[in-house]
Amino acid sequence: MSRPDAPLAYQPDPIYIRFLIHSSGLTQAEAATLIGVTPRAMRRYLSATDPRQISYSCQFCLEALAGVA
Repeated sequence: MSRPDAPLAYQPDPIYIRFLIHSSGLTQAEAATLIGVTPRAMRRYLSATDPRQISYSCQFCLEALAGVA
């Protein structure tokens, strides 16, 4: 299933990703495991100093876990 607003919904900002994890009630490590990334990758997505951005599919999974998708 794809979202027609996907290009507009992509928001890789670490602050937003932190909000999603907090809203899900999971730890960073738990969220990482559930969406299929390593805890190290999740830490990088949450770092403002690392240039790596979370993929839209991972962001969407976090939104689903947080109940905002």
